[in-house]
Amino acid sequence: MFHLYIETTVIDPYKKTKRLITETITANHVVICTGPHHAAQFPQWAQVFQHKATVISRFKNPDSFKDHARILIVGGGLSALSVAYDLKKQTKKPLQIIIACGRNDKEIIAENTHLLQDRPDHLMKMLPSHFKENGIFNMGRVLSTNHEDILFEATAGKYLFPFSYFDHIILAVGFTHSFSLFKEFPQIKIKNNLPEHDKCKTTVPNLFVAGIAHTGQKDRVVTINQGTEDAKTVHAYIVRSKL
Repeated sequence: MFHLYIETTVIDPYKKTKRLITETITANHVVICTGPHHAAQFPQWAQVFQHKATVISRFKNPDSFKDHARILIVGGGLSALSVAYDLKKQTKKPLQIIIACGRNDKEIIAENTHLLQDRPDHLMKMLPSHFKENGIFNMGRVLSTNHEDILFEATAGKYLFPFSYFDHIILAVGFTHSFSLFKEFPQIKIKNNLPEHDKCKTTVPNLFVAGIAHTGQKDRVVTINQGTEDAKTVHAYIVRSKL
């Protein structure tokens, strides 16, 4: 049994006031999902181009790109695919989308198929055979950059583009963590600066973490794909515990 002290700030935009609400809640299970405490990955090579680069968490509306002709999306997860689709379908001006990913089109779709199953039909249509038909081109992973050019590497070869070719870059390469929340649960064991857990179960009974890099995971980047799978795992544990 957990007893949690919660503080919530309620803001009234009309009266321009805010007030603090405090309460104590009791729960049999606690799942720590630290999405708001994640920091979006910003690759070192992109630092040079940060004046025209946006992390995907800040992507709000395709209309802000309505005057752009060519956009580079770095990443091959569901977020990258969704943004590519939204940009193509909601901007009136002809738009070319370049995807930079270490996997080919079929591999990108295979990795995201289970996430696409419950999505609307219009998103399902954005599959490998439709990439080029919709003006979406996968140029492979970013191999190297300098102040003027970006070099991509794909199965078919290498491609060099001047940086000026792209009007904007959207980075969809996952998140790293901030563990400030875990200080509230000192019983959790920390290993290599990560909360130790076995498939989302921490060392504290009925306390779960989701969207956290797995113990032993070499790169500590977490994608939305992995967060979705973690949510399913935690849900299954809790449902079984009630049976």
